[in-house]
Amino acid sequence: MPNVNYSRVPFDSPTWATLLGMTRRYRFHPKPVFATLLTFLVTFLVTSLATGIDPARAASSDKTRIRTVDFRNFMWDLGDGVQIETVNGVANAGSEDVGDLIHFEVLDVDHGDLDADGVEEAIVTTLENTGGTGQFTDAVVFRYTGKGPVRVTSHGVGDRADGGIHAVVIINWVAQIERYTKGQGACCPTVISTYFVRLKGNKLVTARPPTTRATMYLGSGGDAATTKIGFLKGTSTANMSGSAGERAGGYFDARQGQTVTLRVLNTDRGSLAGAARLMRNSALLLQVKQGAIGSFKLSATGRYRVELMQTQAGNGPDSFSWVELEFSIN
Repeated sequence: MPNVNYSRVPFDSPTWATLLGMTRRYRFHPKPVFATLLTFLVTFLVTSLATGIDPARAASSDKTRIRTVDFRNFMWDLGDGVQIETVNGVANAGSEDVGDLIHFEVLDVDHGDLDADGVEEAIVTTLENTGGTGQFTDAVVFRYTGKGPVRVTSHGVGDRADGGIHAVVIINWVAQIERYTKGQGACCPTVISTYFVRLKGNKLVTARPPTTRATMYLGSGGDAATTKIGFLKGTSTANMSGSAGERAGGYFDARQGQTVTLRVLNTDRGSLAGAARLMRNSALLLQVKQGAIGSFKLSATGRYRVELMQTQAGNGPDSFSWVELEFSIN
């Protein structure tokens, strides 16, 4: 067979057609082929080590490159020719007196593969205030391209109890976007709806039907004894929050054999750590610290109490702990 340097032959060259045709007339010799493959592999590995490139890590970094984007220090396009740059997640521009005030915050950044293509996207939860009481939140989807991070779409703007965002999490290619959907006025939400969405092309589409649960503020001080913990009809899970420094709490009635579960969420409101306790009369049945979950099977039918508490002391105006938890009973 002729001695041809394959590496110098363009794939669309007539030489390739000649070589492919000649394989019919010449016997296949595996040893030279394997030797060539081995030489290529060794050369590739040596080159990778010499240049400091880990092939597996390089492939992985392409899939997670969106994580390298610092959305808290980022130039944001708000539309209508308005751009604003956040520093450490916050930006302010304009003046309320003039009527062009803009306060913009990046509240949270979540990463995950939203379209099952093996490459992660980012959902950035933002807040915008243009003066007045409105606190407008949105969940904005970004994808990393050859041009860098590109805004793809968003879940839509809401204002506090009227669609304001409570939380976002991405699990198994599905974004769970929790929004306040009902309230006693815009200030005081009473229902959280969870929307399950995924990315299809450049649009967010429904992955499965939404769910709802109650949310409430626990009474503080003397109000704790008269604040009843309740659920939406047909549900057994509720969100609760309150000031641990003021011993916020509430009561509920339950039956023997039911199991109470407390999951204390991480929150950055306040500088001190907090916890939730399950009580019956003066007896402590369960205590769950911030970021943890715990369950207790009730041994008797009767009235029980959930109470919030600080787990470390402090001084000054910021010395409080705002605790948020999920409460369920089954």
